[in-house]
Amino acid sequence: METHVLESHLISDYLDKLPKSIRDHKVDILIIDSISDFMMLCNTEIERRGRLLSMFQEIRSNKSTAFITAESELVESEDTRGGVLKNLADGLIRLQRIQSDDFSEIIHVIQIVKMRWMKHSRSIRQYDITEKGIEVHSTYSVSMMLGR
Repeated sequence: METHVLESHLISDYLDKLPKSIRDHKVDILIIDSISDFMMLCNTEIERRGRLLSMFQEIRSNKSTAFITAESELVESEDTRGGVLKNLADGLIRLQRIQSDDFSEIIHVIQIVKMRWMKHSRSIRQYDITEKGIEVHSTYSVSMMLGR
């Protein structure tokens, strides 16, 4: 088995180059999967906040649309990491897998938690991924905790 070691100066280069790449390439759409990985590369909370702020400033000044995924624990946490992401993002959509009441299947649900400048439903809805795309169903009745 081959092992690769990522040296600290390479990590620093990556963290420094991401906002610069957003600016230099003037991308219309940016996808980061996952921001959690990006944040783990930072050594301190101050560095994390600064780099996130810098990246979001570049996204906004470039007028890019960004789709950024994050671990649910990170976004939902009450610590500063989760708070920074919630405050910087214009929209927050929760995708979750929950177990059915009879434990026979996993059900996918979606909820728009936050969408600035838009009136939106906060209902939890079931969705399926099909050959035709994503099908969002009517309001889903959840009788269990969504923390599973």
